[in-house]
Amino acid sequence: MQKVKKWLKNSKWIASLADESVKAKFECEIERREYEVSNYVNSRVVIPPALMVGVYRIIGQNPDNPDSCYIGNVEIFYDSKEWKATWNISGFTHRGYGMLVDSKTLVFNYSYQDDEGDTRMGLVAYTFLSKTIVKGEWLEDGFPEKGI
Repeated sequence: MQKVKKWLKNSKWIASLADESVKAKFECEIERREYEVSNYVNSRVVIPPALMVGVYRIIGQNPDNPDSCYIGNVEIFYDSKEWKATWNISGFTHRGYGMLVDSKTLVFNYSYQDDEGDTRMGLVAYTFLSKTIVKGEWLEDGFPEKGI
């Protein structure tokens, strides 16, 4: 339960940084996350790969700017024996491929073109805390620390 509470606390902190123009999107997502936490049942997590496939709402923070925040979506799918993901974040599309590390963790190598046309690459690990709660952490070239 402690990991789930920390996940919600981090989500609320990131949402508090949102600009007024997108605050409503963050508030809606926080309500959804509070609902999921209130229905969380503390048990051993084993998520069948078929349940990992889907579209997830993500909110995050960039490690180079503690006042930054973003909201977007990631679609995770399994295609011809390969895990793939597509992120839509702040007008950028990231694409990645990955692998199932254990019964609750997916890791993806991703890349995208930044606003200057440079290719950026990184790694993201998604840990399923439940069937509906997923914690993500990522590393990217040029960032000194991990993002959440």
